Parts: sequence; structure tokens; C-alpha cells
Amino acid sequence: MNSYVIVLAVFYIGAVTVFMDAWAGRERLKNACATVLPKGFIGCLKAQLLMIVPEIRKIPVKVLDRVLFLPELSGGYNDSGPEDIDDDDEGLVTLTTGSTGMPKGADRTHGFLSEQFNVLIRHIGIESSNIDLTALPVFVFCNLGAGATSVLPEFNPAKPSEFDPGSIVRQIKECEINTSVGSPAFYEKLADYLMKKNERITLKGIYTGGAPVSKMLAKKFEKAFSGTRIEIVYGCTEAEPISSIEISDFINSDSSLGVAAGYPDQSIRVKIMKPLNGAVRIEDGKSIDDYLVHPGEVGEIVVAGPHVLKSYLGSIDAWGANKVMDGDTVWHRTGDAGMIEPSGRIYLQGRINNIMHSDSGDVYSLPYEQMLMDIEGVAFTAVMEVEGKIFVAMEPGQGLPQSQHYYLIEKAGTLLKELNPYRIFILNRIPRDPRHNSKLDFAEFRRICTGFKLR
Repeated sequence: MNSYVIVLAVFYIGAVTVFMDAWAGRERLKNACATVLPKGFIGCLKAQLLMIVPEIRKIPVKVLDRVLFLPELSGGYNDSGPEDIDDDDEGLVTLTTGSTGMPKGADRTHGFLSEQFNVLIRHIGIESSNIDLTALPVFVFCNLGAGATSVLPEFNPAKPSEFDPGSIVRQIKECEINTSVGSPAFYEKLADYLMKKNERITLKGIYTGGAPVSKMLAKKFEKAFSGTRIEIVYGCTEAEPISSIEISDFINSDSSLGVAAGYPDQSIRVKIMKPLNGAVRIEDGKSIDDYLVHPGEVGEIVVAGPHVLKSYLGSIDAWGANKVMDGDTVWHRTGDAGMIEPSGRIYLQGRINNIMHSDSGDVYSLPYEQMLMDIEGVAFTAVMEVEGKIFVAMEPGQGLPQSQHYYLIEKAGTLLKELNPYRIFILNRIPRDPRHNSKLDFAEFRRICTGFKLR
């Protein structure tokens, strides 16, 4: 079945779509059912296997490919045209990745979707003439709205790291693709192939995000996709985009300040709030400005604007932990640590709840991870404090002989001397998030580090 046609049909009748990722497992489906309490389930024939999940079996209406189960529906459906909806009506629900905890149900109203669409059209420059290689499936809807052509890459979205880059290159050439949207991991594999085969492709634009990009990787992109404008987009499920930076500006940015994320989009407000645990409630007579750090200091990035998500489904706790009310304005806590330099550019430092306590003071992980990524032979890194001890992991690049692993550990020890890590080790595969395969799976890595500590 064509999932995009189905989603548009659901919108047409005024119903709400819960968009599930292809990689969603049994536990994620159970959480989704508990959060949104769905009345219908639509899936391919293979989805019948999901009937083993009790929460799926309880859903009253099920459409499995061409088989329709309607135990509580009688009569036909008369098409009287599209349903009238308001901006505040729910339209689409997506679940956050949950790489740092329990996934949240993002309540995307029709008004929010409209605002986000307009921002993306302007920010990314989507035009009807675009033939876009869309490696982020949900982004197809933006292209449909703008009249642009989407080409889905020949890969399984459930396994975003497993694809044949040669097939993708052939698609780009045969379909005359001129733009592309995807994760850093997707373009890294494509770039490695192009450089290995000494092939060239030139696109009008590449837009990547969903995880930090190192300067070494940015230089690889610049070389592999020479002549292409490459933008690194910063955002989150609740606010996309927040900012972006052109790749040459990123490469020339000041690494001592963190990872450059560019200047905020014109339709969003960005502030840096003091790192605070738990829900934040503005005291009477005060505003959000009374809770901000001093200029140039690191704190939590908070955002507000028309395309910033204002609510979640099924969890009051999620709202309290992630939103701050300042009068009528809803500020979203991104959970990202960062700062804003005098010119207005955002710099990222890592996740706010992954602060580390070192001999030199409180620090965040991202600048250290980026530093390690500049070591030749390192493909991915993770730095985290677990139970008062700082752990450092490095993933070697393909083809790096095991005899070189000791060199990586020795080099990392020198670079991170002031951090004084408890343990530096090599992992053949550092756990990634299942959606983009580009950023750390914090919970799984914490479990690994806890195992090391117990030995």
C-alpha cells in the first residue's frame, strides 16, 4: 500500500494519523498505543505479524493490505468532500526517537503543520522544479505540498545503515536528482563510495540533520559532493528547523565554542536558559528572561515560535518536563546544551542531562566527541559520565587494523588529559539511534558503561 496516499486520505476525512517509523519494534508499538489510544490500524500483509502485540489486537478497526476488518462499523461511507478542520485540530502524531528516554507523542495540529511547511519551504528553498532524493520518509509530505518530485532511495527505512551506495548513485543519475534530504550517516556512506570509485555527482543542494556533524566529516562531504551547496540543519521533533549552517562556514567555525549550528531561522526565538532539573515554572512577576544565563555562558537551548510544538499526547509529565509557560508563550526545552555568541550564532555542547564533572569544572560531551572525531581512523565516538566516572568509547573506521587500536586509545588519552576519563575503550559498533543511525543511543551506551564499571 502507498502510505502517503493513505495518510492524505486520513487527513481528507478529518481523522488523525499516527505516523510510525519503519524500525518500530514491539515495545515502541505498545508505547504508541498507550499514548494515543488509536481506533484504527493500517498496515501491509506483513503487519499481520504485529497481531501478537495485545495492544494492536485491541484496536477495533484494522486494514491489512486488501483485507478489511470492521467489527464495529456498519453502513457505507459517503464522500461529501474534505472535512472542515481548524488550526487547533490534531492532524499528525509522531513519536520522538526516545534515545534519551521514553518516546513522547508529538501532537502536530493542522496549524502547526502549516507553519512548519511554510518555514521549511523558505528555509530549505523547496521549489516545484526540485527532484529530491528523500531519505527521510516523512519529508515527502513537504515536497508534495510544494509540488516538488520525491524519489525514495533504494533502501529499507527500518535499517537505514544497510544500503548499496552504488544503487543510490545510479538513482541520482538516472532520475536527474538535484536536491536531497537525509541524515549525516546516509551521506557519509554515499561520500565514501564516491571517493573510493572516484565518481562525481553534483546536486543543487543537500540538507542534512538529525545528528551532529564533525569537521572531518564535513570536509569529506565538501570533497565528495564538490559544487553542491550543503546545509547542516539543527532542529528537533518539536521544532524543525531551528537554525542551519552552510558547510564551509561550519568548517571555519570556532571549535572552542562547541559545534556551530548557525543562525536561528527568522520565525523562531532562541534563548539560553540556566540548566535546571525538573519542571520549570515562571514565578509571579517574572519572565523567561529572569531564568537565562549571562551572555556567552552555556545553558539549555529553549525555543518559541509558530512552528514550535506546544503539546504532547497522553502525558502531562512530558509537557511539564519539556515546556515552560511565559504568559501566553510556550517555550520548548530542547534538552540541548549550548550558547549564543555575540553575532547570534548558536553553538552546541551536548545534551543538558549529560553534564560531566571534571577536575576543571562542569563540562559537556559534544566538544570532546568532536575532538576525538578528528583522530584519523575514528568513525564515531561517545563520551559520558556514568555513576561519577567518565567513559570514552571510540569506533574504528572500516579497514583499520586492530594493531592500531592502542594508538587510538593513547591519542585519546592525550587529548582528554584534562577530562581525566575513568576508562577509554574501543567498541566495534557504538550504539546509534534507530531513526537516523547518526547519533548516540544514550540508554544503551549507559548500559554498556555500567557493565564495564561492574567488572
